[in-house]
Amino acid sequence: MTIKAVAIKKITVGFVVQEYNPETGRWTGQEFVVGDQVDWEDEYGNPVDPPGNAPPAPPLDMVQPSPVYSVYSVWDEEDVMVVEEENGWEFTPEQRREILDLFKSREDASVGLNWGKLYSVCVEVLNKNATST
Repeated sequence: MTIKAVAIKKITVGFVVQEYNPETGRWTGQEFVVGDQVDWEDEYGNPVDPPGNAPPAPPLDMVQPSPVYSVYSVWDEEDVMVVEEENGWEFTPEQRREILDLFKSREDASVGLNWGKLYSVCVEVLNKNATST
């Protein structure tokens, strides 16, 4: 009995070069270098042939660290200001404190770094303020 694969994985071998600034204690950049080796496997880890009818794979876009990246970041107004600047928003100091209070109240905010959740809280505060005016 042959089990048909539901998912086929494309595994591209390469490496990452990461840059750290010891003076600031922050990661400042990274470069993703894609190698020539590509392997294909099913969801069970068995080698398979590349699918002949698949559309081109999505680009290997990798996310650069924020300028204030730190694995165990102490969240402060500067972090909110980075999100502000990147999105063309303007928060008052009171809104920044509200964002930080909301963000820090979420149970997983202190585990590692999660810019996506900080962004979501910023949007939440923007929407709240838009509907209350």
